[in-house]
Amino acid sequence: AGRPIVHYASPEEAISKIRSADALKGAFKAIARVEIRSGGVNYPVKAAMIVQKPGSLRIETIPLIGPPDFFMTINKDTLKVFYPGQNLFYVGKATQENLIKFFPLAISPYKMVSFLTGLYPEYIPSYGNISWHGRPDADGSLYRLDLIDNGVTRQSCWIDQHGHYLVSIDSFDDAGRLVYTVKYSDFKRIGKVDFPHELNFEACVDMRCQSGRIRYYDTELTPEIDNTVFDIAPPITILSK
Repeated sequence: AGRPIVHYASPEEAISKIRSADALKGAFKAIARVEIRSGGVNYPVKAAMIVQKPGSLRIETIPLIGPPDFFMTINKDTLKVFYPGQNLFYVGKATQENLIKFFPLAISPYKMVSFLTGLYPEYIPSYGNISWHGRPDADGSLYRLDLIDNGVTRQSCWIDQHGHYLVSIDSFDDAGRLVYTVKYSDFKRIGKVDFPHELNFEACVDMRCQSGRIRYYDTELTPEIDNTVFDIAPPITILSK
């Protein structure tokens, strides 16, 4: 018969349920097929990926022939990128402006973990005056949760009231402009949790927009990984610092 639908009595209950069902207790590992469309150009990539809360990420591409030709890590506030074939290395602050130089996705690094895994994103208030508004959809299977900061909607999520996971999320800046929207699908059980294996997205920064899809294969949830995995030792040549 499956699990019953729990109808949330309030936005606070919705937040509590989705956080208690948080799938990412340690690290998430996967092979990802990424298709990003930007400026009329498609960027197809196959990559190995490791993600860990609160903001650690490692991506290395898997070319058709030969060893990985691109490595990228985010560890705390540091972004590192290595091109082995060119012996070029970059190290800098993990900011949205730096990330987009190497990864065609206009989203800030601190939101990357929740974006890639379908977790309810943590939110840092701009003004300290936040509230939540919630309502179910027509048939009661989904619940819409809006986060309001100083009168501006900053996040709008649809939550599955059956499995307590995100189905979609829209994120807005402090002027109410869309930063990104992502829809999660193909939920599969990993251990005791439902985890999205496909996400379709659109992300915009300064009128520059990308859209695309990410599919996960060979997924695994593991205990917490040492932070040294999210680091790259620099070679001799330094591209930028």
